Amino acid sequence: MRSLFGLLSSDGEGVRDNLQREFQHRLRNLLQAIANTLSAQAQAESSPSARQSLRQALLRLQGAAAVQQFFLHSREKMVDLREFIPFFLSAVLEPAHRKEVQLSLEHVVLFPFRAEAFALILNELVSNGFRHGRGPVQVRVVTRGRECFLEVEDSGSALPEDFSLEKHSGLGLRVVCGLLGSGLKGSFLLEEREGRTAARAQFSLLTGEMPSDTAQFENPCCGGQPH
Repeated sequence: MRSLFGLLSSDGEGVRDNLQREFQHRLRNLLQAIANTLSAQAQAESSPSARQSLRQALLRLQGAAAVQQFFLHSREKMVDLREFIPFFLSAVLEPAHRKEVQLSLEHVVLFPFRAEAFALILNELVSNGFRHGRGPVQVRVVTRGRECFLEVEDSGSALPEDFSLEKHSGLGLRVVCGLLGSGLKGSFLLEEREGRTAARAQFSLLTGEMPSDTAQFENPCCGGQPH
């Protein structure tokens, strides 16, 4: 029987791809099992604050599972955000919220490990938009040179007059800032625009990642309308 090392060395990328897909499949199943446990615990919990915390944890796990689901079925080596974002939001959002998301996406392609961090940031910002504001929630991906911007803007919520990220950040925004700092080496801004709250994550594209034309993209699964 050949060793795993020998199998990897002799059979090349095909075997490595199969092993990677098997790992992703098992990881997705593990995440789903944990999510099911959290969901059951949230339903049984009598404390409203504990239920809310469990539901937020469940949402984060569902986001991680959706990323693995996309990678499991994709044959591409890079992640096209115009394909990935509609898939991801359809997987993590409640049906009513999907209709309240408006997408305006330029063509950006990321390495998979960076797309994972991007997805978890997107998940936090969109869920915050619905939790603290109301729909429609606008999601935009734009580029300026080698800089990429993810902008999420909700309707109907205003920031406190003395707002600062240092004073008012909950766990979700701390997750966003942590992922931007460690995974994407970027920065984060939260501001008010004419009574709407706008969150903007900015990061530089690596060599091999691609901004393309500025054509915008609409995907009907999320009810998005370019604007």
